[in-house]
Amino acid sequence: MIKKLITHIVKSIVVEQDKVRVEDQTNGATYVVHIWVAQDDMKRIIGKEGRVIKAIRALINSLSSAQQIDVVLDSQA
Repeated sequence: MIKKLITHIVKSIVVEQDKVRVEDQTNGATYVVHIWVAQDDMKRIIGKEGRVIKAIRALINSLSSAQQIDVVLDSQA
């Protein structure tokens, strides 16, 4: 569910939606989500002063706290 939500959010922000790749893995009690986007779209994901990525993290953390798991976002171009 979290992977689908992140994919939807990221694809709605970026220009090159076909280059978005989201992968997840479980590392013990931690759920790690890796996000790949085109180099030009990286600034859209980060946002001014990191506001966009912080908002995405806040949303995901609120969902994950209800499920009692730790989620780590890792974005790469």
